[in-house]
Amino acid sequence: MNSIRVASFGLVVAFVFAPLPAQAQATGPGSGLPARMAALEARVAKLESGQVDAADLVGTYALYLLGVELHGGNPAQIGVETSVAIFPLNADGTGSGTVTDGRCDLQQAVPWVLTCGEEAGSGTFTWTVENGTLVIPGDENLVATIGAGGRAFIFGGTAPGAGFSNLGIAIRLPNQ
Repeated sequence: MNSIRVASFGLVVAFVFAPLPAQAQATGPGSGLPARMAALEARVAKLESGQVDAADLVGTYALYLLGVELHGGNPAQIGVETSVAIFPLNADGTGSGTVTDGRCDLQQAVPWVLTCGEEAGSGTFTWTVENGTLVIPGDENLVATIGAGGRAFIFGGTAPGAGFSNLGIAIRLPNQ
């Protein structure tokens, strides 16, 4: 009777600690854990290095922009502008997008006058990566600092003498 129990116990141990069947194990080059770890380490090293190239930026982004304009004198004027755009950066260095702009102006008067409006538009553009920055050429080149391995970029500044400052942040959309 004891030999049957020992044999049964041995059979259970053999099944519990047996290696996985061949079809459940990853096979082929690059499919094992060491290869996956090496690929992950390479991606993290590139992200931490900040060395981003054009291929890293290809995808669709949502852009949020805030602009503030201040003009002294008589009459004084304050303006606030917001924009939201959705646009792809294509692998061939082109892009297109749709944008919605909202703007409000407060002008000194008797009484003060507040006007607000919204407009939408679309357009195309070209883009490049130069010295680790995103450049969109135009009347005034847009130069943006690339962050998060190409998943985000930011731009902004103040126009000297114009009284206008802006800040734009673009975030790459998921699965794009």
